[in-house]
Amino acid sequence: AEGASHVTVRGRGILSGLGYARRPNVTGIPFNSVMFNGAGDDQLVEGITVTNPQHFCLLSRGKLTTRNVKLFGWWHQTDGWGGGDGSSIEDSFIKVNDDNVKLYGRGQTARRLVIYQQVNGAPFQLGWGGAGQNAQHCLVEDIDVIACDAADKTQREGNQAFLNLRHQHAESVIDGVTLRRLRFDCPIAMLVGFLQVKGSVRHIRFEEVALHGGVNGKNYLRTEGAGSIAELHLQDVRVGGVPASATAGLQWSATGQVAPVTFGP
Repeated sequence: AEGASHVTVRGRGILSGLGYARRPNVTGIPFNSVMFNGAGDDQLVEGITVTNPQHFCLLSRGKLTTRNVKLFGWWHQTDGWGGGDGSSIEDSFIKVNDDNVKLYGRGQTARRLVIYQQVNGAPFQLGWGGAGQNAQHCLVEDIDVIACDAADKTQREGNQAFLNLRHQHAESVIDGVTLRRLRFDCPIAMLVGFLQVKGSVRHIRFEEVALHGGVNGKNYLRTEGAGSIAELHLQDVRVGGVPASATAGLQWSATGQVAPVTFGP
């Protein structure tokens, strides 16, 4: 739908792309399983299952509310969910082989999600090169990561961190993202991975995080040019039951204009 408002896709029901060819990169944009392009408000998707998408499962450029969906994708560049400013996803299960949730807008929320991370994407992606990708005042809470197929992919800094950012545009400003009550039943590769940060990233908070399986690789923070990362705070983060601190529990690697990570009880 183009420029759609007051539109609902509701189930039970399955949208399947089985038998259709993969559509990577920009060629895949018209072939998302559900696509609301352009401005739009009062968009609702609930109760459906999406499987074998040619590209994204659910993508909107407007204000999208998503509830009680199950999203499955197996190819590289089969992403889960993305919405415009003020969009939300809650009470859902996601197992896709690229980014699960894209936090690219302002005032977005993700609540009560169960995530199975495959090998190619991040559970939460903050940006990938667009000047308009400005995650601001976003909230992620009550997330369960039940499996991570990328847990051993620690040799290169790519797209495997739980909270990921790559190729940030110089005009992008990411400011005020809170992630709280996160539970990891499995080992993961990295908790945080920010690479090629050319804009501004600040006020990122993790609160009440239980990493039961541990973190296998180094969390990394890397800026380029005038890019900067500041005010990344971890509060009540436990790795294998042990509180994380500046000297224990998590490994960090930082280059460029990166302020020290801070920790709280």
